[in-house]
Amino acid sequence: MRDLTALSRWSSASTTALAAARLRLRTKAPGSGEAAVKDAPIRTFENLIDDVGGMGKFQIMLVLMIDSCELLVSWSLYLMAFGGYVPEYTCTVDGLPSGGAHINQCQVNGTSCSSFDFAGPESTVVSEWGLVCDLAWGKRLIISMQMFGIMIGAVMAGQLSDYLGRHKTLYLCYTFLMLSTLVCAFSQSWIMFAIMRVFVGIGTGSIFVSMYPYPMEFLSMRWRALLCIRPFWFVGVGSFSLAAYILKDWQYLHFAGLVLSSPVLIGWFYVPESIRWLALKGRSDDGVKVLELVAKRNGRKAPADAKEVLMAMEEIERESKEKHGSYTYLDLFKGTYMLKITLIIFANWFVILMSYFGIVYGVSSLGGNLYLFMFLLCVVELPSEIMAFLINSKLGRKPTVMASVSLAAIGTLGCMLAYEFASENVRNKVIGVLSLMSYGFLSAAWSTMMVWTSEIYPTVVRQLGFAMATVGGRIGSIIAPFVVNLDSMPKEAYVIMSVALGCCILATFFLPESKGKQMEDSLAEDDSHCNKVAPARADIPTLPRPEF
Repeated sequence: MRDLTALSRWSSASTTALAAARLRLRTKAPGSGEAAVKDAPIRTFENLIDDVGGMGKFQIMLVLMIDSCELLVSWSLYLMAFGGYVPEYTCTVDGLPSGGAHINQCQVNGTSCSSFDFAGPESTVVSEWGLVCDLAWGKRLIISMQMFGIMIGAVMAGQLSDYLGRHKTLYLCYTFLMLSTLVCAFSQSWIMFAIMRVFVGIGTGSIFVSMYPYPMEFLSMRWRALLCIRPFWFVGVGSFSLAAYILKDWQYLHFAGLVLSSPVLIGWFYVPESIRWLALKGRSDDGVKVLELVAKRNGRKAPADAKEVLMAMEEIERESKEKHGSYTYLDLFKGTYMLKITLIIFANWFVILMSYFGIVYGVSSLGGNLYLFMFLLCVVELPSEIMAFLINSKLGRKPTVMASVSLAAIGTLGCMLAYEFASENVRNKVIGVLSLMSYGFLSAAWSTMMVWTSEIYPTVVRQLGFAMATVGGRIGSIIAPFVVNLDSMPKEAYVIMSVALGCCILATFFLPESKGKQMEDSLAEDDSHCNKVAPARADIPTLPRPEF
């Protein structure tokens, strides 16, 4: 049995090596001799992208069109930051108002309130259905149910993207999100609203998984870190804050988000399918057409060996699938290397998003103006993500994540100390500033983890790996309203965030760097590192001998 296993591995390595050798023979220069063939470079998909323009007009439009999906996504995620706001309320007992002496109280002379009168112009989810006192848990449940939906959507989209393709999955899920948001706006009870937020979450999670690895497959190595900057996330959060200030109504915010984000569907007619996905699905001819389209829009010529390179990728993948079969989430846990990176990435997303959304949904408890704080969340993210892009480009993914998480942990630790030692007249200001600082660095860490996760997994399991990471993040988001609840247990919440972020820093140390490394297409047959740097030139490989 051991002999057969060794022979099988040798056969697989032979197929890969021969495919590379054939590709060199096909692309040798006319009139060149054997020595020239031997020294000819192995052409890879990364070379094709460089040939047609790694960051030309086409890529700029593609990145913007795909990123524009974040308009509705950001509105969907931030809606409960406004919808969960609790205006001042007075208690009504048996139809009689209790008066101004009993503000924000759940009982009057030992008698529970039968209803509540909310002050102010805001029509929030809390004031619409009286989610205070005995129903205060309803707000946290709605947030957690939406995050549960995002987790389901992430799992579904991981498989759908590999089955239907990146293009169809992204825009079908976006359409689903728009329809779910429309129905949610007409909710007749808070229970119906909570159920519809699950469907909104499914659409949101599906888009998250589909949109980040997708544009990366069109970019050259030097520009992949650019995806740390998400312009339409800032536009979405900023426009939501402004709309919430003007409209002050949870239903109108649903409608406004739909109107603002509907032009995103135009991208269906511009954004093509992933070339990598087409090649690995045995559709090299279609992949060549997309590559020619990219070259044309960038004002370049398509490389003459494009079909040969894609055919080589297709051949290697076909041999791998004959042995392996279809890829599933189980492949993310096979072998020591894949198990390690999957668990660490899962844990990092869990901690970062638990802390991130703990601050987002606790924004109403930070004191001051609600709309101003929501706007400041948007303002803080822009410089933090530009900083993440610059550090990513110079130093790499690992230093960026470790530095960002460390600074976020310092901020949450400072909030905890402020609750313990600061006087009341300065406490809220200090906590507000430090919370915004932590939020900004968590945003930088999250953006970098998106890029890092997309790079570190091979193409055949890239969507699955990103989906699994998103599941980890959404589990963190689900428990955030209960574990890091800034409304009812702020000091304990900051302690939990500080400790968790400290563990995240240690775990990140064991992840491999992916800066400047080619993205792999197929899983390694053995348990070797999947992200080794492929040389620009290499000799015809020597076939490894089987060990009997």
